[in-house]
Amino acid sequence: MPPRKKKTSAHQRRKRPQGETSHAVVEALIEATSRLLIEHGYVGTTTNHIAKVAGVSVGSLYQYFSSKQGLVAELGRRQANKAAELFARALETARTFPLRAAVPEVVRTLISLPGDPRLRQQLLEMIPREWTREERLRVEGDVQRGIAEYLRQHDEVDDGDQELRAFVIMHSVQAIIDAAVWQRQDLLAGDALTDELTRLIGRYLERRDA
Repeated sequence: MPPRKKKTSAHQRRKRPQGETSHAVVEALIEATSRLLIEHGYVGTTTNHIAKVAGVSVGSLYQYFSSKQGLVAELGRRQANKAAELFARALETARTFPLRAAVPEVVRTLISLPGDPRLRQQLLEMIPREWTREERLRVEGDVQRGIAEYLRQHDEVDDGDQELRAFVIMHSVQAIIDAAVWQRQDLLAGDALTDELTRLIGRYLERRDA
């Protein structure tokens, strides 16, 4: 009996691009999906629209993605990776900074992720967490380890379980920024949200014997 082919879920990519032409097709599809989500939202975006805007046939789209969900999930994974890269750079820059200078540096980076806030909102609304579970857990693990390492290296931080504190900080900040993307996109510009999160984290981490 021939081996059974592994079924591809609707949110997974069908195959990886091979060669410059295939890579260009995938990038055009991703860019078209991003544009259409911003302009028409998830419901108003179809694979036919995506293929047309990308300048390829629907058949070419289905060579790489099994559905619209697959394209949107790929956008979500890329967003997570971009956030992780920016966070790592910001944390490396702030590694020798005192807490009062490091926190706003990192928080500001996470708030001001590149890309249209309307796209971030669509991704938050329309991507079930299981679609990007593997990528999300990897990114969150990297972020948490980076925060914990910083906390262990700075005496001005209160003693305690720094892994737990990194977990609390990461998920608290992430939840607040996601809420701003969803409800108050005006907070993503300017320093008001950065200042409030800096104050929140600073109070949480300050030494109790100071």
